[in-house]
Parts: sequence; structure tokens; C-alpha cells
Amino acid sequence: MKGRPITAEEFDRIIDAVDVLPVRQRESVRLLLLGLWWSGLRLGEALSLTWDRWADGIRVDTSGEFVVLLISAEDEKGGKDREYPIAPEFEEFLLSVPKPEREGHVFDTLLYRGVSRRTDSVSKVLVKIGEAAGVKVDETFKRTGKGRRKKATPVYASAHDCRRAFGNRWARRVKPMVLRELMRHASVTTTEKYYIGLEAQETARHLRNVMQANSAGPFSGKKGELPGELTNKGVSGINRKPLKSQ
Repeated sequence: MKGRPITAEEFDRIIDAVDVLPVRQRESVRLLLLGLWWSGLRLGEALSLTWDRWADGIRVDTSGEFVVLLISAEDEKGGKDREYPIAPEFEEFLLSVPKPEREGHVFDTLLYRGVSRRTDSVSKVLVKIGEAAGVKVDETFKRTGKGRRKKATPVYASAHDCRRAFGNRWARRVKPMVLRELMRHASVTTTEKYYIGLEAQETARHLRNVMQANSAGPFSGKKGELPGELTNKGVSGINRKPLKSQ
């Protein structure tokens, strides 16, 4: 896939880079980016999201104990009317809007010719911001003419990279079936394919943090020696020798 989950630090840079836009556009674009970050919505879903629970498309429903999203069968891949839960951060984001202002579309993204709901137009602006922030998520290669050499072209952060970041954050917190609901995937197989197989380095860092949080501190012992509970000092009846340094 052309992209990757962006980090919180990179998202902060993207928010700061909104200032490359004309002043009149900044607030609405910044709100859209924050909404994408907290919701995991696809760009088209965010642009069509409305407060009117009786409208077509995807709607916000605040009538219950928790805020949910209503998606009609015509706009749902599964072909059924559905309700979806949202992350607490996005619920807080939505409820911060005063009740008298909860009408019409949630996001009125202002571009050069006024409010736009075209995903292609808004996407180009968001990629422009990602480039200004220097957030590179991938690169493509094209062969040049004469020497047939490959030329790398950077791919900068887009709306979908905010969705990837949302999935990555929640993949560590909830089970696959819950994540499937948050991501609004038709099948848990899709969820597992993209968000359960986290990068090895990130997982290793997470495991080390968990280990250290539940112990007195970092592993003790000399270099190349097994942690205390795995050596002959910590496991009675098992004769383990220290590992040799590589």
C-alpha cells in the first residue's frame, strides 16, 4: 500500500503546516484533519458526515448513551443499515460542538472556490500540507527515458495515513473484532491483514516497555546474560549458563 501510519509527532507537524494555506481556509481544514485523526474515517466519509440522523449517507446519532454513526445500506459495503461505535476521543470532539450548531454537515472544508465535498480536490490540499510538513510515507519509482534508470518520487502524507494511524493505535488496545467495528470493515480478515500484523520493531518496543513497567527496572546482569528470572539464579532446578556475547 502507498502509505503508512503517521506518528503523533508527524501529525503535529501537519497541523502546523496548515498555515501554508490562505488564512480563510485554515480553520476548516485543521478541523477536518483533527476529525480524521480521532475518527479513522475515510476522507469521503468525513466529507459527507452529517448531523441530520434522517439524512442519506453517514450520520451522527447523539440520541443514545454514546454517540454512534449511522450508515445507510446504500453507503455501506455490506448493503445493510448499520450503527457503528466511535472512539471516545472522536465522541468528545463531536460533543464539543455546541448543540445549536449541530446541523448540516460536520465538516465544511473551505477551499479556493468555497466549501468542497470532492474527495479528489480536498485530498490534493491535504497532500500539499503533508509535503509542506515534510512527512514522507512512501516513494514510487519510475523509469527514465534514455538510461531506463529508476527515479524515486516521494509520496507525502494524505488523509488515509491518518486512518492508518488510527487503526494502528487502536490495534494495541482492543481485540480484532472490536477494531473491525471501529474501522467499519466488512470482514475481520481485512482488519487483521492491515492492522494486526504490526511492525516487529514497534512490537518489540511495546514488549520491553511492558516488561520494565512490571519489574524493578531494566534487565540486570552482565552483557549477554539472560534476565534474572530465566537464569539459574531465578529458576530453581534448571541449569542455565549465561549466553555468550555475539
